[in-house]
Amino acid sequence: MIAVDETKRCRQCGKHRDRGDFVSDGPGARCGPCRHRDRERQRVVEGGVSRIRERSLWSFYRITPEQYDAMRVAQGHRCAICRRHEDELPVGRTGRPRLDGSPPAEAFRLVVDHCHDTKVVRGLLCVACNSAIGQMRDSVDVLAAAIRYLNRDNGHSHEPEREIDMLRRRVTATVRCTKSGCGETAHYEYDSQRDRREADRWRKDHPWRCYRHTNEDEVLSATNAERTTVLTAVKVDYGHGPLPGLSWRAEGASSGGGLVSGPGFKAIASDLPEGARLIVTARIELPEA
Repeated sequence: MIAVDETKRCRQCGKHRDRGDFVSDGPGARCGPCRHRDRERQRVVEGGVSRIRERSLWSFYRITPEQYDAMRVAQGHRCAICRRHEDELPVGRTGRPRLDGSPPAEAFRLVVDHCHDTKVVRGLLCVACNSAIGQMRDSVDVLAAAIRYLNRDNGHSHEPEREIDMLRRRVTATVRCTKSGCGETAHYEYDSQRDRREADRWRKDHPWRCYRHTNEDEVLSATNAERTTVLTAVKVDYGHGPLPGLSWRAEGASSGGGLVSGPGFKAIASDLPEGARLIVTARIELPEA
């Protein structure tokens, strides 16, 4: 039996568990089973595939995958600071290993950078540059001092006024959802007015829509109360031979996962024969008047 003084009460389930089940000792800490259950609940079926990436982008930065891809195009698929192309960058982390052995989330190379005070998304950076400005506390003055230091150390006598001026000339722009009657907005930050004008020209052909008004047929409502998605268990090959196990894929989708779950169910593709189909129906039932 575990002694009382060696246990801690979970904020979520209210049970007393061994302190080793907690990752922190704060009053809001959750036990291991609760954390695991919440992670499973995050694997929500939406639009036919498990969209952890979509949920993460919206949860942390209030942008959609379409907005992320638009920023990649606007930056020429390059880091906004060092200008290295994403194909030249090392692959970043790919998420937690999945319990069923299926491949984790797709690897990323350009990460979202945002101001921690204003929450404004500034652009996409490589992992090295994003870490560097974080270590510099996002301070223009500290970065300018680092430039002066490097120039002094390299034997240069000139003051880096041009570099400092570029750091101070960043331009912030606000865009509004083009859906009539919608007031949702997003914020972008550019290195110069020229970069902003180039992005504005690109956006004329690619109008921005907010999360609610992107793929509107997927949004359940009183008038769109039911949606059915069919997934098929298939082998996945990314060009280096088939991956072990099976993954769930919707027709026409380019990505998926080995585990799909929702309220009250879990479906592991590798537990079933290839070609098995998973039919998921979501339906809204309104209260009677």
